[in-house]
Amino acid sequence: MDALYAQKNEELQKKIQQKHDESARRHEESLAQIRQKALELSVRKSSTVGNDDAPVCEPYDTCKMCQLCQVMIKSEVFLFGHLRGKRHNAAICEQNGGKVPTNEELENFNVKYIVEAPVDADKKSIQSCDNERLKAARKRSKKLKQRLAAKAVQFEQNVGQKGSQPALSSKSIQSVNKNKISKIFKDLSTLSADTQITGHWPSNMTHSLERNLNELEKLFRGKGVTDSLYFHSLNGTQLLTKMLSRITNGTKERPTSLTDRSNAKLAAVYELVCSQHWDVSDYVLQSNLMMELLDILCHRINLLDTTLISTTGPTTCDTVVGALCQLLSTIFDTLYAHYSRLVDPTDDCLAFNHLIQDVISYIVSVGMIDKLSLMMVNTRNSIREPIDDCPEMTQCWRSIISLFSSVSKLMALKVENRFGSKLAEDETQLMLTFQMTHICGVVSLIYGVLLHSGAPVRSDGDAP
Repeated sequence: MDALYAQKNEELQKKIQQKHDESARRHEESLAQIRQKALELSVRKSSTVGNDDAPVCEPYDTCKMCQLCQVMIKSEVFLFGHLRGKRHNAAICEQNGGKVPTNEELENFNVKYIVEAPVDADKKSIQSCDNERLKAARKRSKKLKQRLAAKAVQFEQNVGQKGSQPALSSKSIQSVNKNKISKIFKDLSTLSADTQITGHWPSNMTHSLERNLNELEKLFRGKGVTDSLYFHSLNGTQLLTKMLSRITNGTKERPTSLTDRSNAKLAAVYELVCSQHWDVSDYVLQSNLMMELLDILCHRINLLDTTLISTTGPTTCDTVVGALCQLLSTIFDTLYAHYSRLVDPTDDCLAFNHLIQDVISYIVSVGMIDKLSLMMVNTRNSIREPIDDCPEMTQCWRSIISLFSSVSKLMALKVENRFGSKLAEDETQLMLTFQMTHICGVVSLIYGVLLHSGAPVRSDGDAP
């Protein structure tokens, strides 16, 4: 009896499991049909000429793909841009025998070729497009760093043989605040010389640092050109770089000795010094200070790497990354303002041209553009409220976009007619990186900002 009962119970469990599996299968089929209808509706809406409805910024639950162009589509924003793009429409015309399709034919073509992407297709697509570029970039970065270091050594040797640059000699600079600046420089040097502290600085040291930095900021703002030049002539930029370099000692588990607020303040004062005279920015570029600043920023970004690649939760911008990006942007903009006014190329212009090309190449090779792009894209995914409620995040975005803009302007600077607009002539690979990262995610970020800026939702009856 027990064996018979066990057999009947087993058969009953099998029937129950079969019904459960069948129910799950029908549920999955129903969901697939719903997703397919939603995708078809989205495709038809994006294909309709004259449709001004804003695309939904939320990422798709499952990635889509254009079979015709072999392009991965992650959201309705990507879908809208791809279906309206020249590449897709040219491919559609080719499929239609070279004729421009009617609106109905275009919708049918789009519905046919926009499908659910295979599992892991997104990762494979990224790897196939990006692996070769990133592998070559790692090799290039080592060579570029050695080349830039050799140029910096040569520059510093030349400066040492000639003495201080005439415009930056401390004796030739007439500043009414010399004594005050000298005292602040001495106090900062004393704080920086304390290498015994491995954790956070004590509160008294932090307050002393920020008080001195606030004093410098007051002096340098407004008509503080001679004050900032005098501070630089005391090796002030070297001192600020040294203090910022404490960031490179930090790990994900062990923070740096300075707080984020102090590091951001150091970068802000550094920015003021560089913005008020192009000679200071030129010195930073040609010396080893530029390489140190780039390495500091790269290290800080790498500490945030796990946050950057995460799309499961909200992403916040890092204030120190934003401050360092703004500092580099100001240096590049100051140099651009000077060299863009020159008409006839000189030896200095040609040297600057070659040097800035190596700097941009290094920025691209170490992956700075790629990782900042991830920050922009993933931050866009986390926007859930008006940006006016997140001033720190907004300032960080502006600083990153400003850096992208400054580097692009330097690329367009044709001092030697070397920085052509053609991609084949782009030895820095900057434009290729912009293409691979969808313009660093800036367009996608702007969509996110516009769609979550606190504006009232438009009703169906409103005119477009």
